[in-house]
Amino acid sequence: MKHFKLFAVLSVLVLAIGIIGCKKPLAPLNDGTYTGSGAGRNGDITVSVTVSGGVITDAQLVSESETPEIAAAAEASLLSQFLQKGSTKDLDAVTGATITSNAFIEALSKALSKIDQ
Repeated sequence: MKHFKLFAVLSVLVLAIGIIGCKKPLAPLNDGTYTGSGAGRNGDITVSVTVSGGVITDAQLVSESETPEIAAAAEASLLSQFLQKGSTKDLDAVTGATITSNAFIEALSKALSKIDQ
């Protein structure tokens, strides 16, 4: 019985490693600067995303018309998170700036959608 449990655990481990190993690697991104916009509370928020060497290297606010303090907090937090993660998946919205945060995330997503992979 002890050997059966060990065999079962090893079998699951080998299967898991096999599945993980079969995952197709992501192709490098096309270099360039891509823009996207999202609807904020007071108008559109536009961002640019720069790809260099096949990876995201920068993200900047291009324009916005939000309340200055709210926009600044959302910009600092979300652009930093985006550059660390390299995607918009699981970005944390800024408390008290939900609409502005969602607009930043929408703008970043739209910029990313323009990058041919």
